[in-house]
Amino acid sequence: MRMQNIPKSEFINNLLYINQIDKNTFGRWLFYPGMLFGSLESWWGTGKKRKSYHEGVDFCHYLDTASMVKLIPSQIKIPVMYDGIIRLISDDDYLGQTIYVSHPQYWSETGQVLNTIYAHASPFKNIKPGSIIKAGKVVSQVIDFEKAGAKMLRHVHLTMAVISTQSPASSLKWENMARLQEIQLIDPLGYADCQYSIHKYFPEN
Repeated sequence: MRMQNIPKSEFINNLLYINQIDKNTFGRWLFYPGMLFGSLESWWGTGKKRKSYHEGVDFCHYLDTASMVKLIPSQIKIPVMYDGIIRLISDDDYLGQTIYVSHPQYWSETGQVLNTIYAHASPFKNIKPGSIIKAGKVVSQVIDFEKAGAKMLRHVHLTMAVISTQSPASSLKWENMARLQEIQLIDPLGYADCQYSIHKYFPEN
């Protein structure tokens, strides 16, 4: 499958800006292995293995310029990676909702289109399927994890997937992400344009 060139996104810069995280004191993202794309590890609860490979990346902790570990703000706002169209807002997310954004400018000759997917979301009321969205547009905030009784820390979950234009929106469910042949997952860290470190052990805070 050959896609039209997908550029680096300003997603990280936009995420920092709209959530008032000072770029002058922001150092780099901090990931535990279970937060990374393709991992079978979990980073919450008892540490049991996942049932399937992690479909994306979880942005949760970062290091400031003094190498202090920081947690992202509560109910952090989520910007879109690229210009696109809201394809689906689904309720199959076990925490909040999931927003699927199609990016028809990035396509393959065999009928696949890039989609970016934002999980654990509380979409804003004006964000609906069919809405045309510009890169950097804030479409949602992350749900209140504490209020939802989640057994994990708040985080922004980002997935990138190349999906056949023939796939109906009804097929876009988390249970299908890793098993349908017409869906190919991509590591978002290849496109999010960010500096990061990977630590074996989970941060204390």
